Amino acid sequence: MDVSVKPIKYLTEFRENWRALASAVAGLAAGLGFINVVTSLFVPSLLSEFGWSKAQVALVGVNTAIGIVSFPLAGRLADMFGPRRIAMGSAILVPFCLMLMSFMDGQIWQYFALSVFMMIVGAGTGAAIYSKAVAERFSNARGIALGIAMSAIAVGGAVGTPIVNDLISTEGWRTAFRIVAAYCLIMAVSAVLLMPPPKAKPQPNESKPRFFEAYPRLVTLRPLWILLIGMFLCNLPTVAITTQVMPMLMTQGLDSSQAAAMISLYLACVVVGRFVCGLALDRFPAHFVACIAMGAPGIGLAMLGAGVTTPHLVGIAVGLMGLSQGAEGDVAAYLVVRYLGVEVYSTALTIIIASFALSSAVGAMFLALALNMTNSYAPFLLGTAGAVIIGGLILLRLGKQKTED
Repeated sequence: MDVSVKPIKYLTEFRENWRALASAVAGLAAGLGFINVVTSLFVPSLLSEFGWSKAQVALVGVNTAIGIVSFPLAGRLADMFGPRRIAMGSAILVPFCLMLMSFMDGQIWQYFALSVFMMIVGAGTGAAIYSKAVAERFSNARGIALGIAMSAIAVGGAVGTPIVNDLISTEGWRTAFRIVAAYCLIMAVSAVLLMPPPKAKPQPNESKPRFFEAYPRLVTLRPLWILLIGMFLCNLPTVAITTQVMPMLMTQGLDSSQAAAMISLYLACVVVGRFVCGLALDRFPAHFVACIAMGAPGIGLAMLGAGVTTPHLVGIAVGLMGLSQGAEGDVAAYLVVRYLGVEVYSTALTIIIASFALSSAVGAMFLALALNMTNSYAPFLLGTAGAVIIGGLILLRLGKQKTED
């Protein structure tokens, strides 16, 4: 690598393609990832006003299974007709759905129906839609550019959570829903306007792509199966990291303040992981970076499963999991465009994202079974540690094969 030329190429790509990156940042900062975070803040108010039970509201989580269908559907349509058209439809429908939530009158079916509708139309606000232009237009700085784009989800949630929480407290949940809807509309429309047209222009005599024509070719590609299997195994512990981290850390002998500090460390490492992984992908062989980034948490999970109790060892374990969680989005997006090509980028990436949902569901069942049988996190932690390490090694099988940028 010519280190004297690389920074110049980096700066040139950012200067020439800033619209693609700005579009992705704006869209993802108000996309479904952001909405899933902030809408959870409304639950206490809804429980209080309508008398719903926690169990009833918890059932809404089942709607995430719809993503197994809606995300690949949105991805394929984005590859066929361009991400701008798909994002434009979601830019209108997602705020409309949030606005309708502000008019709910206490019938639980309304909340379920709107949540399902949100999961369907919100698929057009995902990373595979907004990051396609970034993946297509960046080459030398693709890793860090994707890292910046993906960071918008975490940053949007971190900044938006206290603001929305204050709005609910001061203005009421109905007004807060409407303000969030307005914010999402403004950001999504801005993202659509900033989004550049597809780089590759269709030829005059080129036939229109058909919906299913990409799948027969994709399923014959070895890299797709390596990515699906490897990423599936690496994502099995996600449910414990995202929903059980506090009680899990307290079983390691930490008190509540120490556990809270570890959660802060985890979130900080998520952001750091995005940028570090992005830079690494731009400089080192992608399959080695993927193996290390996605497999390293296995060490942390094994440490926790073995019962480490000293805060600095727990911190190392938590830090490894945070770095990998941050790297996940970069790795998936980068590997898809590198090994499968930009023409089917959204189609392939949303298939892999759908596998994340399936992996999380399997992990949740494994966790529930382990806790029910042993009342301990150790079997789950040790089992998923092995799965994560194997998943990372499977990603190493990608080798140096790549498509042309």
